[in-house]
Amino acid sequence: MINNDLDKILKCWQRKAKRLILDGYYDSVHLSELQYSALRQVTNAKTPKDVNSYLWNSGLIEQTLASISGSIANLKRCERV
Repeated sequence: MINNDLDKILKCWQRKAKRLILDGYYDSVHLSELQYSALRQVTNAKTPKDVNSYLWNSGLIEQTLASISGSIANLKRCERV
């Protein structure tokens, strides 16, 4: 049961990351080395065990995805002005 829940969380993160990376504005977003590492681990993971436990438990992955999403939204907003 727990493994299934962890797999669901990982798949959710991977879908979000893929959607963000494929956005045309992604290349304009500045990532810190830690954010890039978190994103790389999530996108390359085959199982939850492939993601560093600190990144998994610290909330950094969620923060990174939210930060990228916010940066992309801001870039799109600025372009419309």
